[in-house]
Amino acid sequence: MNSEITFKMEMPMIPVTIISGYLGSGKTTFINRLLGTDLFPNKVAILVNDFGDINIDANLIDQISDDGAIVSLKNGCVCCMLQDDLAQTFELLKSTAIDQVLLEASGVALPDKLRAQCHYPGYFPQHCAVLVDAENFDNKKHDKYVGSLVQQQVLQADTIIITKLDLASSFELRVRDHSNKTSSSAASLPKQYRVTDPDLMDRLLQLVKTTALDTSSDRATFKTFTLLQHTTIELEELSELLARVPTQIERIKGFVATPDGLQLVHRVGSRCSIEPVDSEQNPGLVFIYPQAAADPLTILQQDWAPWMSLSTSRSNNQP
Repeated sequence: MNSEITFKMEMPMIPVTIISGYLGSGKTTFINRLLGTDLFPNKVAILVNDFGDINIDANLIDQISDDGAIVSLKNGCVCCMLQDDLAQTFELLKSTAIDQVLLEASGVALPDKLRAQCHYPGYFPQHCAVLVDAENFDNKKHDKYVGSLVQQQVLQADTIIITKLDLASSFELRVRDHSNKTSSSAASLPKQYRVTDPDLMDRLLQLVKTTALDTSSDRATFKTFTLLQHTTIELEELSELLARVPTQIERIKGFVATPDGLQLVHRVGSRCSIEPVDSEQNPGLVFIYPQAAADPLTILQQDWAPWMSLSTSRSNNQP
């Protein structure tokens, strides 16, 4: 009597490395730095929230998909635009030949929540690095709206990457665990690196021990809105408007058309940069602020009305 034996072939799991950290901590700059080196292994997919934030060197690009969702690099890596639903992006990547994912998280995301989302068929969360802005972290950790969030991001990290040490050379990382009211010194936190440490990339690709995930919703909730530009604005006027933006706005990013050309705008806290860019982008600015803070929309709409108007979509809880 013959018996039939069925073999089940299991597809290999794709590891996901998460690059997290609060708004303006330098995640995009860090990923750009990695893209410009030979540190990346082949066949890595870099997921980013918005290609406008990533200035990919044209010399690195091999081809761009017809829908513009995927940029293939000559070193075998791809950059993929992160869709609203992370699961949709994971499905999209299954049609590409990749063996590693590097996910740039939103600045208001908690690592444990992202780890849970990365337990998707065919994928698993391998490592989470949290970037810490040495210049602004101590101020942010005492903020009544976002202080708990920025400290929980650090406590949930597998690896900590300290950025902007050139602006705060004496910085020492200390956080408070609000769940048990204890203070953690640098020695008791996950291993810390500088962005220039030569063994950092190897560390990011290491598998870490899986622990129980904290996916609770006890965290700061954020709102965003977008102002779309309809009239060019003088650079001087743009600088003055940005300087008058209410303090509850945590982050501003986007592109603005001026008589001197398109400008890339980044503002984190009180630090703001306006830089010319040679590219084609839809002009407009995204504003991010804690939901618990006073809503600045009415004031901003009035101030910016001669040049910009509110987009029809608003969103909460950035992924």
